[in-house]
Amino acid sequence: MFLNQFTSFKGTHLLQWPTIKYKFAITIRPKAKWIKVLETLLVTPISQCLPSHLQSTPKAISDYMPAPNCLIIFCSSREWIAI
Repeated sequence: MFLNQFTSFKGTHLLQWPTIKYKFAITIRPKAKWIKVLETLLVTPISQCLPSHLQSTPKAISDYMPAPNCLIIFCSSREWIAI
């Protein structure tokens, strides 16, 4: 697993345990030890903010779009992207 799977959309904060449980369908009732270790090592206790060297900025939507001259776009009228 990658750290960005457990961070906010902006990549600046570690997600809260209930959000991680829901996102990955984790059924453990108490907080898992691995998330406690991550919190201890990576974040400030109150804000859940990651250190600046671990923060990742979100990419622009244009980074996910194919080039305009890509032939695949013109082959199908049913392609769509959900964000």
